[in-house]
Amino acid sequence: MSISMRDAVGPEGGSLEQVRVDVKFPRPVSAGKLIARLLTESYYRSNGGPSTFGIPMGNLTPTKDGWKTPYGGGPITIQNHGGIHGPEARWVVETQFLGFHCIEESNEWSASDEPYFLLSVVGSNKSVTRKFGPIENVDAGENHPTALTLASFEEDGIIPPIIIGVAAMEHDEGTPEEAAETVREHAEKLVNKFEEIVNSAFGGAEITNHVIPEWLRDILIGWVPEVIAALFGMGDDQIGGNGKFVFDYDGTKDEWSDPEILGNFGTNPHNVVVPVGVNPEEGKYELYFNIKIRKRVYALK
Repeated sequence: MSISMRDAVGPEGGSLEQVRVDVKFPRPVSAGKLIARLLTESYYRSNGGPSTFGIPMGNLTPTKDGWKTPYGGGPITIQNHGGIHGPEARWVVETQFLGFHCIEESNEWSASDEPYFLLSVVGSNKSVTRKFGPIENVDAGENHPTALTLASFEEDGIIPPIIIGVAAMEHDEGTPEEAAETVREHAEKLVNKFEEIVNSAFGGAEITNHVIPEWLRDILIGWVPEVIAALFGMGDDQIGGNGKFVFDYDGTKDEWSDPEILGNFGTNPHNVVVPVGVNPEEGKYELYFNIKIRKRVYALK
C-alpha cells in the first residue's frame, strides 16, 4: 500500500505547515528528517493509526532509499522519490489460556474453592475479554489444564505490544457474567490509553530501551486495581488481579518473535505465567498462557 507525497500530508489536502503545528521537536532536526516525520505521522493517522499499524516501536531512521519508522504492526517507509508505504502483512498476536494451578485455597468454611477468572488481552487496536469458570471443587496443589483461545490471529488480529490482564474471583453470591462485563468495559477503555503513547512519540520523544515510557507503563498497568475496585460489592469475593506486558520493544531485534517457552503446563507449552492472589484469605493461583505472534495480510481500514 502506498500514497504520493502530496496525499501524505492529509486526506483533505492539508499542507505540511498545517501538520507541523501539531508536532513538537525537542531539538533542531534536518529539513529531510522533519518532512519525513511529518509525512509519516500524516500517513499513520489518515490510514487508521493504532487500529491499523499499532504504536511506534522505534525512532525515525534513515535507510539507503529514504526513511523508516517501526510500528507494532510493521514499518512505515518513506522513499526518496516520495512514495510512502505501510505494512500489508502486519504482526498480530494469538493468545491461548492453558489453565491454572491452585497454590493455596481460601480460608473459608467450605472444603473446596470455586474460582473463576476474567481474562483480557489488550492491544493498541482492540481488546478481548473471556470468562473461565467457575470451577468447582478446587483444592490446593491441583492443576486445572484447558486450551481456551482468548484472541486468535484471524478473528481478532490484535497488534502488539499487548497486556494480559487477569481478575480472579471466588464464586459466592454474585453473577460471574456481570463481573465479566465490568472487566470487558474497563479493557475497552484501556485501548484508548495507547493513544497517549502515540501522542508522546509524535510529540518528539525519543524511544530508547522500551517503547512504553515508565509513566505510561504505570498508567496502563494501573487498570488492574481499577478493575478490582469496580468488582467490589458485586457478590463474589476477590482473589486478586494482575497484569503483564508482552512484546515490549527490543531495539536489538528486527522482527518480533514468540516469547521463550518456559515449560509445559499439562501437555501444552507455556511462555507466560501470571500469578494472582494478594489476599491471603482468598487463595493463590498461577495462570498459564501460550502467546504466539505472526504476520498476517489485512486490508487497510
